[in-house]
Amino acid sequence: MKIHDVMQGSPEWHALRANTRNASEAPAMLGLSKYKTRSDLLREKATGMTEEVDANKQRLFDAGHESEAVARPLAEAFLQEDLFPATGSTEIDGLPLLASFDGLNMEETLVWENKLANDRLAAMIALGELDGGYWPQIEMQLMVSGAERALFTICDGEKITAQLWYESKPERRAQLIAGWKQFAEDLANYQHVEAAPVVTAAPVKDLPAIIITSTGSLTVETNFAAWGKSLR
Repeated sequence: MKIHDVMQGSPEWHALRANTRNASEAPAMLGLSKYKTRSDLLREKATGMTEEVDANKQRLFDAGHESEAVARPLAEAFLQEDLFPATGSTEIDGLPLLASFDGLNMEETLVWENKLANDRLAAMIALGELDGGYWPQIEMQLMVSGAERALFTICDGEKITAQLWYESKPERRAQLIAGWKQFAEDLANYQHVEAAPVVTAAPVKDLPAIIITSTGSLTVETNFAAWGKSLR
């Protein structure tokens, strides 16, 4: 694995990710993410246009970074090892693969990944398994780094509330490689089509009802003049 001297979140880091297949994108690539569709990921990679980060999403990102900062010394104490954030890449079957790690040990035999705690993650860890929204990222981190296993933790901003060990599964690794190969083929054949703007018709004003009245003297009165004005 090649370690890149870039700070996660920096312009250089984003530029590096633009031309590689990234571990954090693996769930979307497999169509397993609840946050991004495979079609959206294809469009982003083909056009370079990414979804704008709104205030709500930025708050979640900030909370995630704070959670990671709190969890790091706790994970190091548990492992009795130092953990270093890193970004690394490798090439497998012609595929440029990249992963950003919350933590690697010095020997690069251990990966650490932390998430902001929520009920969904707590339930998964209680069952001892990660679902498709998470295992592709961890599996790919192991694939890129060559590490033997990963410690997955969740933190509520004050403490690590749950954790599990993840070890690579050959069938999942094969699924990732096949998935990225198909993605590369689809990306090469991608043709961007701008979505047509939604046409909204202007509201139609109701015309007044035509009124005809007659009097006993056979005089006929109408509102034709007013009706014609409304029609025009």
